[in-house]
Amino acid sequence: MVLNFKKRCSCVVYENQTRTSKKVMEGIHDGFVFQLIVAQTQSGKTGMMSSLAEMYKKAFSSHKIYVLSGLSSVDWKKQTQSRFPEYVSVYHRNDLHKISLSDKSLVLVDEVQYASYENMTLSKMLKQAADNVRFVLVSATPNKIFDDLLLLSEEIKCRYLVMEPGKGYTGMRQLLDSGRLLQAEDLWVASAVSEDENAGVKRFNQKMISKSLDAIKRLHEYIETKFTEPKYHIIRTQYGNKGAEVRERVMNVFGSSYAFFKCDSTTDYDIMNMLHKKPMQHTVLFIKEQLRCAVTLKPKNNIGVLYDRVSKFDNVMVQGLAGRCTGYDVPDFLVVFSNVDSILNYLSVIEGDFVDVGQLRYAGRGNTMVHPSVFMPDVSDVSTISSEAMSIDLTVSEVK
Repeated sequence: MVLNFKKRCSCVVYENQTRTSKKVMEGIHDGFVFQLIVAQTQSGKTGMMSSLAEMYKKAFSSHKIYVLSGLSSVDWKKQTQSRFPEYVSVYHRNDLHKISLSDKSLVLVDEVQYASYENMTLSKMLKQAADNVRFVLVSATPNKIFDDLLLLSEEIKCRYLVMEPGKGYTGMRQLLDSGRLLQAEDLWVASAVSEDENAGVKRFNQKMISKSLDAIKRLHEYIETKFTEPKYHIIRTQYGNKGAEVRERVMNVFGSSYAFFKCDSTTDYDIMNMLHKKPMQHTVLFIKEQLRCAVTLKPKNNIGVLYDRVSKFDNVMVQGLAGRCTGYDVPDFLVVFSNVDSILNYLSVIEGDFVDVGQLRYAGRGNTMVHPSVFMPDVSDVSTISSEAMSIDLTVSEVK
């Protein structure tokens, strides 16, 4: 399944996005080579990049602008292309090898934490970048990128900015405080065993399976109690046989009054298209790894419950269905089941202006975004900088 997006439509830009893009442009003129923009999920990072691209094009009409990501998602590329004008080139991980960054270009790196490790595609490409390239790195969960900028700032001028959400934003704090962000349970737990297994193993597995069935029954009761009108309910399942077992259990418990669709690479069901049409009955959409970071889930008014699969990594939960439930178009009836501890960890980082990112649990805590010293800025055509520009200067600014 590939999500369907319109080609090259305009991206609506809001006040908080414009303020941030102006601040980034000031940083470009001041000689900052790397600027990291951190912001909450669905708070307008793409709109900020679109606004920045327009400002940069007006200031430097002959310079190229790229939007890159270490994500390999075709959905991300299609959605991102639809939000930028034709003069902005968009590449994801699978086609980064096709480009060579030209001198004096602007590079916007979306969800910079993905594929940014030293030996991965994005990092290799950035090592080969020409002089006088300006990098704007964007993420809601930057992971180790902070540490990398600290190291990099010994050679070149770097900083990070916090983009505050705009008016009308619904974030994870609002979802949690209103009782619409709840703890997800394991809908699989264990598989049924064959008849030739001994009685003790079968009893144990049946006990484990009953836990998953109880969780599914609680989910069914929640939907039946909360929603008087039919909605779409999205459930993330495991791969392979485990996912098949979860789907079978849900279908058995929920019953024939519900409709069920398996939405993954093996089917032609397009979630984005389906969501535009109001369902005639409660409908469960089973997904695997779709609807993670950088994808905007819309429209949301026909969605009831989103039920994520719990991961031990905080950034996975933040960028999963919980992150897709935030934004400026979140109806007050939408509910997401996620890992509450992960969301609380993330909220403590957000409410501390992203200073203590190290407390988040994420995979790959080794070095990321490792760059050689070739990124010594030659800004003769962009700005004039003093000797202080080469000093250690990793600053934080909250854009207000």
